[in-house]
Amino acid sequence: MSDLNQFIAQIPKITRFLTISTLTSSFLNALTILPSSTLICNWSKIIYDFQIWRPFTGFLVANPQPMQGLMDTYMLYSYSRGIEELKFYNNSVDYLFYLFIIVPIIVLSSVVMPVPLLQPALLGSLTYTWSRANKDHQVSIYFISIKASLLPVVTLGFRLLLEGTSSFLAVLAGMSAAYVYACIESWTLGPLYTYFCETFGIRVQNENRLGTLSSKEKETMRAPLWFKKFVGTFIGGSRVIDQRKNKIHTLTNGSTSSTSSGNSSSTSSGSIFGNSRFQGRGYRLGSEN
Repeated sequence: MSDLNQFIAQIPKITRFLTISTLTSSFLNALTILPSSTLICNWSKIIYDFQIWRPFTGFLVANPQPMQGLMDTYMLYSYSRGIEELKFYNNSVDYLFYLFIIVPIIVLSSVVMPVPLLQPALLGSLTYTWSRANKDHQVSIYFISIKASLLPVVTLGFRLLLEGTSSFLAVLAGMSAAYVYACIESWTLGPLYTYFCETFGIRVQNENRLGTLSSKEKETMRAPLWFKKFVGTFIGGSRVIDQRKNKIHTLTNGSTSSTSSGNSSSTSSGSIFGNSRFQGRGYRLGSEN
């Protein structure tokens, strides 16, 4: 039992909440204690019965088919942990700000495309963001090995073939929300626009571009100060922020050893981006002065 507690304690905070909440809702539904019908996003219930929790709990309801639901839960855990630990340097506040941007977009899209299960959309967002951060890696999906940069397209194809139009639209909505985040993060029109410009020889003036093989990935967007103050007191993100700043300061001064306060996740976080450099606020990670 101690091994299980240790494993759970090692999971980042937001990923731990998403995973445990999804598993809990699945168990409660299987035991008929809390049916999933009371949690899914149903706009008629939200508007007329004032069940305002549904747009939020809809993200925590897995696919009702046992095998697909189990697979989706594992993918949610895997992609979410990879993003929180590596892309966001184990900083739960920044990761929560990422969700703060994409979740409202998904909820609004569910009004246009009535999809009761919002978790496939969230999984689509995580899949897209993870694939951009790990675009040069090889991954396996349904026993097929592909490059991570192709993962969003292949995922959409399998969703359409195996689960139908509803699941396809939900995942597409989630990926669209993650694409909007990528545009905000890079201050561009996004990876597709950059790819289009490079294909047709159009020069992109903004050097902070994101999402092409030839461009260099920049450091991820940080949560604004007001968000840190509001959320940090609940999830304790300030300590991790200070650790990362100390780590960056150490590396920019030419030292190869990590700070004593740094954790193992932040030490190896650059590996998912290959040899690219990161540009922070007045610092450059991975370069030598």
